[in-house]
Amino acid sequence: MGVALALAAAVAYGLSDFIGGVASRRTSPWPVAVMCAVGGMAGAVLIALGRPGEPAAADLAWGGLAGIGSGLGGAFLYRGLAAGRMGVVAPVSGVGAAVLPVAVALLTGERLVRSSG
Repeated sequence: MGVALALAAAVAYGLSDFIGGVASRRTSPWPVAVMCAVGGMAGAVLIALGRPGEPAAADLAWGGLAGIGSGLGGAFLYRGLAAGRMGVVAPVSGVGAAVLPVAVALLTGERLVRSSG
C-alpha cells in the first residue's frame, strides 16, 4: 500500500508541476501559485477535520509558516517554469526541496543515521 501511495504522490507532484508550468506561461505565475496554495489548504483542512486531535498553538503556527513557505516556493517554481526549461527547472527545484530540510535538520542538531536493512 505504501508503494502505491508513494507512486500516486509522485504522479500528482509531476502533474502539478507540468500543469502549473503550462498555466504560468499563459498568465503570471503568482495567481497560479495562489490557486495551488488555496487548493492545498482546502485539502489539508478537509483531512484535518476528519482526524481526531487537538493541535497546540505552536503546531498551528508552524503549519502556517510552512504554508507560507510552500506558497512562496511554489510561486518561484512556477516563475522558473514560465521563464526556463521545465526539464531543468523542475529537477533543480526538487533537489533544493530535498536538501533544504536536511540542512536545517543538521544545523539544529539532528544526526544522520544509517538504516540497517
